[in-house]
Amino acid sequence: MWTATVKSLALALTGAAVVRAWRPERSTLDTAVSASAPWLLAPAWPLLVGALVTRRRSLTTLAGVLAAFHAFCVSPRRGPGPNDSRDSDEPLLRIAFANVWCYNKDVTGVVNELAAGNHDVVAMAEVTDAHVPTIEAMFPSLIYPWRLMEPDPYPGSRGFALLSRVPLDDVETWSSQGHPQLDSVVTAPGAGPFRLLVVHTWGPLGRSKVGAWRAQLAEISARAQGEASSVEPGSSGNLPTVMVGDFNATRQHRSFDRLVGPGWSDAGTRPFGGWRATWPANRRWRPALFRIDHILAGPGITVRSGRAGRASGS
Repeated sequence: MWTATVKSLALALTGAAVVRAWRPERSTLDTAVSASAPWLLAPAWPLLVGALVTRRRSLTTLAGVLAAFHAFCVSPRRGPGPNDSRDSDEPLLRIAFANVWCYNKDVTGVVNELAAGNHDVVAMAEVTDAHVPTIEAMFPSLIYPWRLMEPDPYPGSRGFALLSRVPLDDVETWSSQGHPQLDSVVTAPGAGPFRLLVVHTWGPLGRSKVGAWRAQLAEISARAQGEASSVEPGSSGNLPTVMVGDFNATRQHRSFDRLVGPGWSDAGTRPFGGWRATWPANRRWRPALFRIDHILAGPGITVRSGRAGRASGS
């Protein structure tokens, strides 16, 4: 019985590791397995200990490989770390994002958390008409004079809100696979302008949505890298870029990996103080398990720190 259980566990872990290494991203199941790899492969460590104690050479080798692969999956993404020698006069900007969840009938908690954070720029996704009064009340135009409000009728997922204390220029709504995205230029006092892309992708549920999700991430990557056909020399495509939003992807996904090129930083990784997952965050008794929301900073932008909020939504 014990041997059969160990063999079944080893087989299941091997299957999960193969899917995570291959990352075909052709179905809901394989994208879910890839996203869950940090959880699914964790039993490799007790399996390794058991194999060492019982001196099973072949099992020890397999468990060791699985444990090493698990360590690789959960290790921080490579990228420039925080610069502790930063000049105190260097301009600092605080950016926040939340998916307030279109089915959320009371967004007071998440909007209040955003408002209390003293952020310079706040972006929200899945904003509906019913959410607007709460957002307007907690983010008055006197404090956040630069704003874009494009709510979707309840319960639509295409709504956005972008609120800023600092100037926003050239705010553009563009469509990726039938879902709106935002592209704007932010001018921080004492610093040069930078591009801010606010992202919200389809969830990879169902074969057609998985395909649309992959295509969206590729299109967003092209736009962020200044490769989109609409980006011309001398335009905002040459500015440093920050991406924020609900990518419906974790760093375990191949399509998300391609978003982050050399010199890019993911503010949610451990070097910047971040680690906590962001979704699901609509149940008090159920902790968030996946980090599908990200703030990504391109070359020319230094990330100082990052953290995940606690209110409902993501």
